[in-house]
Amino acid sequence: MNFSIARVVAFDDQEEHLLPLAAGLLMAGMQCTPVRVVDGAVPFLGRVKVGIRLVFLDLELFPGSIVSDQKINFSTCVSVLDSILEEKNGPYFLVLWTTKPSLLDDFKAFINDKEIGFSKVPIETLALSKASVGIGGADNVGSASPEKIAGNISQQVTTMIKEYPAFAALLDWEGKVSEAATKTVNGLAETSGSPPNLAQLLANLGKAYAGKQSSSAPFRSINGAMIPLLLDAMENQTDGNEDIWGNILEGDVNPAWDVVAKLNASLLLDSKKSRVDCRGCASLLDINWLFKKFAMPLQELEKLFSKEPSAPCSPPKFFAVEISPACDFAQDKRRVHRFILGIEILVDNENIAKRTKKKSSGDAVWFSPVLHIDGQNSMLACNCLYLFSMTPEEIENATPLYRLRDNLLDQLIHKVASHSTRVGLVSL
Repeated sequence: MNFSIARVVAFDDQEEHLLPLAAGLLMAGMQCTPVRVVDGAVPFLGRVKVGIRLVFLDLELFPGSIVSDQKINFSTCVSVLDSILEEKNGPYFLVLWTTKPSLLDDFKAFINDKEIGFSKVPIETLALSKASVGIGGADNVGSASPEKIAGNISQQVTTMIKEYPAFAALLDWEGKVSEAATKTVNGLAETSGSPPNLAQLLANLGKAYAGKQSSSAPFRSINGAMIPLLLDAMENQTDGNEDIWGNILEGDVNPAWDVVAKLNASLLLDSKKSRVDCRGCASLLDINWLFKKFAMPLQELEKLFSKEPSAPCSPPKFFAVEISPACDFAQDKRRVHRFILGIEILVDNENIAKRTKKKSSGDAVWFSPVLHIDGQNSMLACNCLYLFSMTPEEIENATPLYRLRDNLLDQLIHKVASHSTRVGLVSL
């Protein structure tokens, strides 16, 4: 397994316990940040707080507290976690690194207590006894050699993670992404041959990707040119741990529609608010403005997307998707923003299969896969016959909803182009 990218932080009040732990994790391929806690105070850790995947925490950061008053230790541990974890840290394992693993259940109950109000609960909390790896003898120092202690820790941590295949696979994948990025950087450096040439190479890549706009968006330009190189490096990695990845495929490969909708939304939509004139942005349109623009009542507008009875959101959510060609950005010649009219249609388990297999709205209507939007399963429908532009003032009055990611946007634009260039045939 490749855990080299995993961010690991370990907390203990005793340095002689902390350093062997860090050494053992390094042997397991994990870069660990060891932090000695003195009187419950955590040193400033800076950027290490982002995306932590594994936390080792000594339950007795206040040595000598009596068992009947373990809430003091538990509260200290929760305070430490709260201080280092961002709200959007993501999934992480918590390993209680302790001489008293029997307190695991009590700590789990404490950290999950709603009255505590701790929102950064780990996906799993485990216990690793210090004694089981050779630490914590009568003199509070293990008799085993540092190498032996490190080896024991490496073996036990790797075994624990393997018991959770999905989490292990994600850690392995993060490592693969890091390796692919390293391979991409190395390839660019090797191609250029020298630092001045490397700068020229990056400049050429940025200009080739974004043309005249490269100077106004340097990161977007160079990053966009390097993404295909990174993807190629990722796609051609073949040394994944097949035992871990194979276990994932043994699960349910036919999830419920609710799960499908949530997965699709995470893959195909960017929920961060974009500008209305940003390529791929779907923006909410005012009903009164729509009536003036297309001279149609609400019921007629809804019929543009389905001949069958539909269940639009209430109130109906008509939107406009910005579909200007990507090359217009590079050539800095986009004078008029181009939009296509769309609507969100609610779907449920009874009609979702029919809507995904039988499109009874004519060739002009494009449907997205089912998506989980605002707590409901929906499909986006866009009508290729209703392409329009908006003035700067009209753009100001629209409300951004979400952005269609490139793969979904490209499918929509392909539908528009295919429909407009279709060949007609008159026959008797």
